[in-house]
This record gives sequence, structure tokens and C-alpha cells, in this order.
Amino acid sequence: MNPLASKNQRQYLKITLLAPVHIGNGQEAFVKEGELLRFEQLVEELLANVPLSAEGLSAIKRKIQSLIVGSEKAALHVRSQLYDLPMVPGSSLKGWLRTLMVRRAIETTGIKPKCEDGKDKKYEDKLITKLIGNFENSLMRHFHCYDFLFKSSEVWRSKVVGAPVGNGQGGWKNKLRGEYGRKFDPKSFFQLKEALPPKAISYGYIDYEVRRALWEKVKKGFTWGNYSFIHSLLEHLSNPMELWKTIFQWNTKFMEKYVEKELEFFNYFDFDHREKVLKQLKELKQKLKESDGTFTIIRLGWGIGFHAVTGDWRYDKHLPLNKPKKGRIWYKTRRIFFKNTGSGGYCFYLPGFVRLELLTSKEGEKAFKEYVEGLLETSTENKVVSSSEKSSREPKPYRGKIKRGKRCEAKVIADSLVLIRLQEGNAIKEVTATLKDYGGQLPKDTLIEVEFIEDNKCERVRFRSKLS
Repeated sequence: MNPLASKNQRQYLKITLLAPVHIGNGQEAFVKEGELLRFEQLVEELLANVPLSAEGLSAIKRKIQSLIVGSEKAALHVRSQLYDLPMVPGSSLKGWLRTLMVRRAIETTGIKPKCEDGKDKKYEDKLITKLIGNFENSLMRHFHCYDFLFKSSEVWRSKVVGAPVGNGQGGWKNKLRGEYGRKFDPKSFFQLKEALPPKAISYGYIDYEVRRALWEKVKKGFTWGNYSFIHSLLEHLSNPMELWKTIFQWNTKFMEKYVEKELEFFNYFDFDHREKVLKQLKELKQKLKESDGTFTIIRLGWGIGFHAVTGDWRYDKHLPLNKPKKGRIWYKTRRIFFKNTGSGGYCFYLPGFVRLELLTSKEGEKAFKEYVEGLLETSTENKVVSSSEKSSREPKPYRGKIKRGKRCEAKVIADSLVLIRLQEGNAIKEVTATLKDYGGQLPKDTLIEVEFIEDNKCERVRFRSKLS
């Protein structure tokens, strides 16, 4: 394929969660008897059934107090504004990609940061700008990551494990100030988080610019060093699978080192249930060894720690733990998510580990379409409002044969997925189609005009104009 023939290339991905993932939205809910009570939903329900009078407002206050007394607060997971479904936002994937590019640039340029204590923020910002470009020629401007929707979420508890500064014993932190020990106490010093559960699966995609001229501009924007990692990307611009295999191989190489350093960190301690954490890390290590470039493992979300967030380019190891008077800061604690299994035992996870798998265009488009349609049709605890409930007008039915170049109305029901109504005699048949070559995002329920691109088939259509 000629790289100049199309503005964007799309790479479909399958996400499988290997641990709980929490990406917070800065809001809170209440947890009582295992049920998550969202405050705004609670108030909305009460207002619909109680008259707005002094007596009515007092009744609402008493009801809310009865529900939250004895409950605990939980940080809420990010949810789609369209469907009220939990999700991994595209910005989180783009953050991972940016961190990986910075690390790769450091590895290939040989540039070492001047400061080792992490305090010189201005220098670090300048370094990153030189490595991946400023706003005008930034490498990251050419990648567009989209949200990954999930069916449901769960409430998990989180505790800190690690070591205090000095010669104190390491282990579980069971008090706000100062107490670390071997014993695991599930009821002391923990936080509640709404998280996507392990083994959950979703489908989505990342678009990227393929016009070589734009990438050459990125290369020219670099002011120093060896640009071999940019050339590696340029070689595969017209072949999404090969480009992403290259990126995944970079990430797998980093993650193998990262997991090895985390194993060393946890082997340093002796605390209750440590073997379960070590087992998780050893399983991750084995999965990474099996990677052939078509999949990799990344770490996303809250509680993953400084080393994962930054790409760990400052540290060759995660030990020692004691903070020196001068020089490098050592990050000496980790977050662990846990949950009662119902049989008196607990399961434990280091949070945020996610498996990304590359899909071909054909299988990815099919899997994505079926997955989104399933979310829209299935009634879950997180209600998905169907397009027919919300839209003020349905698209006009299309009459006649489906021919390439013919146009009709359609309505957006999900990202890159539209509803078309076909007139067959006196009956109207509703079908879904995928938008081809559309790089933007259209709000749900938007009416648009589309064009058929194949005779007698409407599975894929081309966007033409916006009608509402």
C-alpha cells in the first residue's frame, strides 16, 4: 500500500485484563454490604419519588443517612458519558505509548539525565521535548487512541506493602503512620477502589498518521542524538501489523526487565501472602517470554507505582530501599489489590497489568463490531441507553438496491458504528455498519449521510456529511 494513499491507518487491539485496573475520575461513591451506591444516582432516584417540600427534603436526608451510615467510601472508575459503562480511556493508552517512546529514545540516543533525585522537573521536561519533539512536531500527535469499553466493574480493597526508611521491618502497612509488619490485616488501613476485574476483555483500536512527510517533520524536529527508533517506525508506516509488532517488541523487552526488578523487590521481604504476589510476577515473566510480537503486557491505572508510570529509565534496579541523605530517591512501597474469595481466603494482585493483542483488520473489525453491539443489546447493572430511546429522529429508510456510490441516512450508535434502516416492501429492517476511513469521533445519536462502498453489501460505509 502507498503510504500517501490514506491519511490514517487503523490497528485493532484486544485487551485482556490480567489484574484489577482502576483509572479514577476524582469522584466517590459509598459501599454498603458489597453494593456500590453512586451518590448522584441515589439523589436522582429519591427526587423522582419524593415531593420537593420541606418534609420531602427531610425524608431524602434521612434516607441518605440511613444508607451511608456504616458504609465506606470508594473512588469511582472512569465511565463513558454515552453509555455509563466503565472503560480504559484512550488517554491512558496514549500515556503508555508516550512513556515507551521516551524510554526507547533514551536507549537509542544514549542520553542520560543529569539529575538523579527526580527534583529537576524543568530539566526532565526539556529532555522529553528533545526526545519526542515539541508540540508542533511531536511524535505523539500522529497517534489517536480510542476508549475501550467494559461490561462491568467491581469493588476492590487496596493496601500498601513495602519497607519504612531505616532499619525497620518491612511488610504490610496497617496504620496511617509508621507501622509495617508481616501480618496481613484486611480491616486496617486500606482504600476502596472501583476496578475493572481480572480476565475482563474488550476491543478497540489506535489510529495513526501514515503520511511520510509528517513523519519526516518529526525526525527533523529532533535536535540531537541517534534517531534509529524513528527510522524503525518509518520503515513500517504502510504496514500496521509490522509497525505495532516493532512497538510491542520494544515494550516486551522493557517489561521483562521491569518484572525481574519487581521480583527482586518482593523477594526482599517476608510478609503474609507474599507467595501469591511472587506467583503473579512469575506468571507475567513467563507470558512475556512467550511473546512473538503479536502481543505484549503493559501496566495502566492507579497504584502501579513510579517505576511503571515513568518507564523506569532512571533505575537499573529497585533496591536498595533506604533513602540516602543525598542523591537518588528509592521508591520503597507498592500497592496490592485484594478481595475476599468467599471461602475465608483472599486473592491478591499487583494492579494494572493488561495484555494487548494485535488483530488483523478483518478479524478486528468483526470482533469490535460484535462486541459493541453486544454491549448495546445486553441489559446490565450499568444500563446502556439504546439509540431508539434517546434520538429525537430516526434515519430515513433507504429504498432500492444497495449500489456502490449510493447514499442514505444513518445514525451513530457507537464509535465508528452506525444504524441504517432498509425499506423492504412494507417492512423496515435495521442493520449496523462500520464507518470506513473516518478518523474523528461522532457523538452518539448523530444523524449523518453515508455512502455504500460495495454492491449488495452494507457492512461497511463511507462517511459523507453530518445532518444533525
